[in-house]
Amino acid sequence: MSPAGRRCLRRCWGAALGLVALAPYSAPAAAAAAAAAAAAAAATRRIATASGGDTVNEGTLQVGSVLNLARYPLDAVRNWGRAATEAGDAAAAPAADEAEEAMIARIREMRQEFRRSGALTLPDFITQAAAERAVRDALRDCPRAHRSDNFHNVYLTEDESQSGPVPLARRLQGRSSKRCLTADEIPDESPVAVLYQSPLMLHFVAALLGKRAATATATAAECPVDDRRLYRTADKLGALNVHVYDEGDQLNWHFDRGAFAVTLVLQAAEEGGEFQYVPALRADGAERYDEVAAIVQATEGARGHPRIVSERLAAGTLSLFAGHNSLHRVTPVRGRCKRVLCVLSYEDKPDVHLNEYTRQKFYGRQH
Repeated sequence: MSPAGRRCLRRCWGAALGLVALAPYSAPAAAAAAAAAAAAAAATRRIATASGGDTVNEGTLQVGSVLNLARYPLDAVRNWGRAATEAGDAAAAPAADEAEEAMIARIREMRQEFRRSGALTLPDFITQAAAERAVRDALRDCPRAHRSDNFHNVYLTEDESQSGPVPLARRLQGRSSKRCLTADEIPDESPVAVLYQSPLMLHFVAALLGKRAATATATAAECPVDDRRLYRTADKLGALNVHVYDEGDQLNWHFDRGAFAVTLVLQAAEEGGEFQYVPALRADGAERYDEVAAIVQATEGARGHPRIVSERLAAGTLSLFAGHNSLHRVTPVRGRCKRVLCVLSYEDKPDVHLNEYTRQKFYGRQH
C-alpha cells in the first residue's frame, strides 16, 4: 500500500473508532490552531441569523466553527442583497467597510466563473476538524444507511431498450452504487447539518446564483414561485444527504434533472473517485445523442475521451455544478478509504417535497 493509502487508512480507522489523533507540538502549528480558534470564536460573535431580509444581524451560530472563515470570510458580508447584484448596480446599497466590499467582489467573481464554465470549486471551504467530525458521523451511521446498486441510462429514465427504435445513447446502461444517509438520519449537531441550516450558507449559495435567500418560513400556498429567491429543499429525506462510496462504488454517467447541484467533499478516496464531466455536451433542443453515446462507450474500457474534464476534489471542497446539460460521473473508488460526500439541496420555490416513487428509488423507503 502506498504511504498516502496508509495515512488514509489510519484516518478511516480512527474515524470509525471515534479517535482523535494528537499532532506533535510545534510553534507554527500551535499558532495556526490559535488563529483558527480565534477566528471561530469571533465568527460565533459576528455571524447572524437572518432577520427576514437581505441584511444579516448580530447573533450566535455554530457555523462559525464549521466554515473556514480565514479563507472565505463570509461573516464580513452584512448586505447580501448587494452580493447578489453585479458591480455598478445603482440600486444596491453601499458596503459597510472594505472587508465586506472585498468579499462581495470575490462572490461576484465566483458567480461569473460559474456562469462561464458551469462549474465552481472552492477548496478548503470547511475546516479540517469539521470535515473529520462529519466523516466520523457518517462512518458511525453508515451500517444503517440505504445501499443502492443499480443500472440506469444517462437520462435517469426507465429502461428504454425495449421501447422500439430509440437512440443508442438512451439505451446504454451504466452501474451506480453507494450508501446514502438521508436528512432525517443526519444528527442536527453534525457539521453538515449545521452548515446546511445556517442562514449564512443559504445567503452565500443564493448570491452565487444571483438570487436572494428566502429565509422566512413559508409554504407554497403562502409564497408564489419567485425565481429570484432560493429556498432549502423541504423534503425530510432529500434535503440533505451524505453519500458513502466503498471500494468499487461509482456514480455512472448521467445528466442531472435539476439546474444545479451543491456538493461538499468530506473525504477523498485513496484512488479513483474522480469527478469527471463534459461541459455543455447538450443544449435545449440539441440532445447530440451520437456524441453522448461516443463518450459513454469510450470510457467503458481503458480508453478516454479528449472532451472529458477530470478533477480530484480534496476533503473540504465545496462544488457548485450545472449538470443538466453537462454529462458527468464519479469514477470507481479503489482502495479501503471510503469516499464521503455531502449533497445540499435547494429550490427556487418553497415547500418542495419528493414524490413517493423518487423516495423509494433513491432511499429505499417512502417515509
